[in-house]
Amino acid sequence: MAKYILILIAFMYLFHSCKGQKEENTNTLTEKHNNKKGFKAQKINNQKDETFFKFQDLTIELKFNNGSSNVMINNNEYLTSLVLESTNINVWYYKQDQEDKIIMIEGNDYYSSIFHVYHFYHQKLFYLGYFYVDQPNIENERPYKKDFNITSKKNKIIIETILNGAVKVRNAFTDKINEAQKL
Repeated sequence: MAKYILILIAFMYLFHSCKGQKEENTNTLTEKHNNKKGFKAQKINNQKDETFFKFQDLTIELKFNNGSSNVMINNNEYLTSLVLESTNINVWYYKQDQEDKIIMIEGNDYYSSIFHVYHFYHQKLFYLGYFYVDQPNIENERPYKKDFNITSKKNKIIIETILNGAVKVRNAFTDKINEAQKL
């Protein structure tokens, strides 16, 4: 009999502590300073069909439209047709100087992340490309601590992906050729 009571108590505890998969709207900002020039903002505010990110000198909003998103930066909308199938969206922002910024929009899945890379330069937005950060053994490992080194050389933007303190991948993107139309 005591065994059944313990099972019943354990079941009631599990049932009571489980909140399910319901995603709630949040109004919280998490801004992390990874280095002197880099910032990461996690999901802040879901408003109907929009996701909003705010930094000290920059606001980024994803405007959803028919399965894709346009990117809005400081109230200026750019035609990007960005497709993110992940529910966990983060924005990484690196400030080279006042008019020169790298923006990476991360679609974070359980096993990997996709990063769409943009260069915001003198109020123009350029799409540089995308890259993946995989973590195939997440069941056996902790999630990687991600950081990036970003440099520019002539017409190239070079992004080194640092996982748990070690450079793992180096991506080079040709700069300022794919300008997003300002709407």
